Amino acid sequence: MNTRLDDRARRAAAAVHQAVAESRLHLMEAGIPALRRPRQWPSGTGRAVLAGAVTALVVLAGLLTARDALFAPDTATPPPTTFGLPSPPDEPTGAPTTTATPPTSVTSTTATTAPSTTTTTLDLLPPMLAVTAPADGSVLTEKVVRFEGITEPGATVKAGPYEADVDAEGNWSLVLVLSPGDNLARFTAVDAAGNEAEATVTVRYEPPAPETTTTTTKPAEDPAPFVANYTWGTCPLVPPYDEYYGTGEPGTKVVVTSAYGEGSTMVGEDGTWYVKVFFPEAPLDEPFSVILEDTLGRKAVFEFTYVSG
Repeated sequence: MNTRLDDRARRAAAAVHQAVAESRLHLMEAGIPALRRPRQWPSGTGRAVLAGAVTALVVLAGLLTARDALFAPDTATPPPTTFGLPSPPDEPTGAPTTTATPPTSVTSTTATTAPSTTTTTLDLLPPMLAVTAPADGSVLTEKVVRFEGITEPGATVKAGPYEADVDAEGNWSLVLVLSPGDNLARFTAVDAAGNEAEATVTVRYEPPAPETTTTTTKPAEDPAPFVANYTWGTCPLVPPYDEYYGTGEPGTKVVVTSAYGEGSTMVGEDGTWYVKVFFPEAPLDEPFSVILEDTLGRKAVFEFTYVSG
């Protein structure tokens, strides 16, 4: 029994001695001082104890190696080492490995156009407006007058409810009917932005003296002269009308005719006459003639205009 233990102890000691020798050689090559040489092995029972201890060390080393192998990272198996040093790499065999060079990447650059900024200028200036005809302070004998002027192209021009004709260059014109005496014509221009401008002009209308028919005095057997007059000449009412009166031969008839109305009356015993005539179809602001005639063929002609407002 003791002999077997001695043999096992010797083999274990030899293995340990071999391992220690290799470890010392490795430490010396790495620059680490070697451990001191172990003492001589005892004999007998001491050897058996020592053999058991060595066996325990060998088993412990195996367990540690198994643990390291179990928890080692999953990497490729390292090449075999000689005395703890890595072996030289093997010579390459077979066809050389060719590494493909990736193609040169091309970066496509898309030009980005900055968004355009539109600046809108707010129009706060009133349009230009001027009256060029007739001149301010003019004295006119025509009842119907065309007013003319200039304004900003694209603007509208009005006088009260009436709108003027404006061409592409801003020239405008508007026909108005005057009343006897001073007339203040007020014009307003409005541009596309809603800005307004105003211009005024004053003209005086002096109508000519009314036409009258006067006959010379004849002998008593001759009829009385025919005389006719009118009251207004214009009228803004609906329907428009005028009043006519005068003198003539008693008992004769006076007839009033026009394109838009008519009437008649008799000369009284005192030699006077009066008639009120309506013109329901008269056009607005367009003068027309009114003819008065008695039964003796004597005539008088006047002008009448239906005006607004």
